[in-house]
Amino acid sequence: MTWNADKRLNEFAADPDLLLTEEVLTAARTLLDLLTGTGCVRPGIFPDTDGEILIEWSSADYVTSISVCGRNRFELMHLPGGVVESHLTTHTSAEDCLTALTQLLHIQAPIHEVVP
Repeated sequence: MTWNADKRLNEFAADPDLLLTEEVLTAARTLLDLLTGTGCVRPGIFPDTDGEILIEWSSADYVTSISVCGRNRFELMHLPGGVVESHLTTHTSAEDCLTALTQLLHIQAPIHEVVP
């Protein structure tokens, strides 16, 4: 896993105030492992107050995030700049979520690094 994501997830796991389950942590690790081979830029990785982990890319032009709710629930949200309503889809596996994210990236969200 790159981006120090494993270290970050271990820090979350050690914090009893976050109420993160092993299921959510494992699902986040699985998704982040899958993401490392895609060429995505480093996402922000944050715990939220609902016991979920948020993986997020943002700029002035868009916000794209994945809320890891558990082993079988990943919520992918995309909000392009200048748009009021976001696009939200729910996926039952990390692989399905990654497929949807990849399709979204090719269409709207430039979260891949540009290689000169």
